[in-house]
Amino acid sequence: TGVFKGGSKAISDFVSGVSRKPDVGKLAIAAERGLRRKEAAMEKKKGFGRIVAILAFLAYLLLLAYLLFFSSTYGRTMEMGYRYNLKPFLEIRRGLEHIDKVGYRYVIVNIAGNIAAFMPFGFLLPLITERRVQTGHAFVNTFLLSLSAETIQLLSRTGAFDVDDLILNTAGGILGYWCYVLFCKRRKGK
Repeated sequence: TGVFKGGSKAISDFVSGVSRKPDVGKLAIAAERGLRRKEAAMEKKKGFGRIVAILAFLAYLLLLAYLLFFSSTYGRTMEMGYRYNLKPFLEIRRGLEHIDKVGYRYVIVNIAGNIAAFMPFGFLLPLITERRVQTGHAFVNTFLLSLSAETIQLLSRTGAFDVDDLILNTAGGILGYWCYVLFCKRRKGK
């Protein structure tokens, strides 16, 4: 008995503490506060990410505008007349049939370049919008952006209105959107 003085009181206090019911109200308040702190931290992080996405989107649009309307590398000069192609796949087929004359670079830039140029649009669009973007939204928005670009090229005579470009640009936007979806799935899986 001399080894542990007051042992029975300590045991009694311990047992009564274990048998007491926890204050559910205090636990709920503490849990709610913790959840609010976590949500606030996530919103702050989300807000910063959205700002970065908006800045990236604006930089992308500026680069796209330069390439579509001002780049002499891609033949954007005012010397062109009004040129257009309204037959789907005509220019693509023509480039592939005459690849020995126009060169591989022309065909690759025409096909892969038109697709790649609009992939960032499909990827960044869901990041900058508040509402959920679906494949149909990405399709319509990419098509409208491409249609606007092709129309401006025609009216300003800095390029040709080409339905093939509409098809390839829209495909690029959809591919970019699918890359965004895969990115989100991988991110959630971590």
